[in-house]
Amino acid sequence: MNEILVKLYVTCQVMVGAISRKFESEEGTVAETVVIVAVFVALAIAIGAIITNKVTTAANNINMN
Repeated sequence: MNEILVKLYVTCQVMVGAISRKFESEEGTVAETVVIVAVFVALAIAIGAIITNKVTTAANNINMN
């Protein structure tokens, strides 16, 4: 689990750096901004799904006896 989260974190950091460089010139277009936001939304959904899956699996493995 940690390996996946680290990879997702690094990917997000790379994308944030790319976005920062893009907006420094302030010459971006609306279409590019929409695509970047869509990628971030997809990453957030993926991270949420992974965390939910891990928590659910851990909760189901708790011995109640």
